[in-house]
Amino acid sequence: MWNVNTSEVKEWVTVKTESVKKLYVGFVLEFD
Repeated sequence: MWNVNTSEVKEWVTVKTESVKKLYVGFVLEFD
């Protein structure tokens, strides 16, 4: 089992989620 810092994982997930949201919003606005 990995020895993972939970707060680091949460931060990584948050960053990834935000970047995906930005990509999605940009895509929707561009092709709306």
